[in-house]
Amino acid sequence: MERLIPTRYEPLQRPMRGGMSHVYICKDTLLKRKVAIKFVDDPEDERRLLDEISALQNVRSKHVVQIYDVFRDKNAPCYGIVLEYLEGPELSVDLVGQDFLARYISILYQVASGLSDLHDQGVIHRDIKRDNIREDASGIVKIFDFGLARFSGVNSETQGFAGTFGYAAPELYPADAKFTTAVDVYAFGMLAWYLSGQDPPSSLVPLRKGNPPSFSSLPIKLPAPICDLLDKTLEAEPSARPSISQLRGAFEAYLLQGSHKGLLVTSNSVRTIDASHASVRLVLS
Repeated sequence: MERLIPTRYEPLQRPMRGGMSHVYICKDTLLKRKVAIKFVDDPEDERRLLDEISALQNVRSKHVVQIYDVFRDKNAPCYGIVLEYLEGPELSVDLVGQDFLARYISILYQVASGLSDLHDQGVIHRDIKRDNIREDASGIVKIFDFGLARFSGVNSETQGFAGTFGYAAPELYPADAKFTTAVDVYAFGMLAWYLSGQDPPSSLVPLRKGNPPSFSSLPIKLPAPICDLLDKTLEAEPSARPSISQLRGAFEAYLLQGSHKGLLVTSNSVRTIDASHASVRLVLS
């Protein structure tokens, strides 16, 4: 079906099919920028699009895709949602010339920051996976696709499975699933395993069948405090998982380690204290 897009938006290519929707990449002729315009294919699934609008409209985060506009397509009829267009590459860690571990933890820190901002607004994404995270043109990692999002404590109950096999927490599979932000933490743990470049253990995919090995078994040599937290993200019991803000704090501490500097100024000298000069000796008269 031909979509009726406001003339302000100029389509740049054929629509892309994704899941239950079509996405048009357009040029906003007024603000001179690229945007992504999303329509659901089945009018009965429009609730998912409205969920995405509700989830995004109040969230302000550097690491969550922005919503720019919403309009009604009278041809369908249905809504179109105008989103920030992410022009960067698909999420990847193995970049030549960069330290793998620092790059890996930097990506996890940015995803954890976006999720923490969502959870602070009471939003549960419920479909965190590699396909729903992308970098923008400046290399900032952002979360998108909120078609399964729910608000914690309001309608965090679903009938039938909704999610992605291999990322979904065990509590999402019952027909009358009730869930908390812990489902995003579990999916984050699975994302961390996928991004390591190693195949996820057979005890986790496509369905959880036992206890997984520790993240310490991966060849990337993660620091012990981060390993311990990532191991807990994949606990079968939701209450045993850490919060996403705890994970963000651990990644931030690693990335900032050794980066602080201080200046010691005396009457006739200025000394710098940093990772390579952790102390100075002064002789005072």
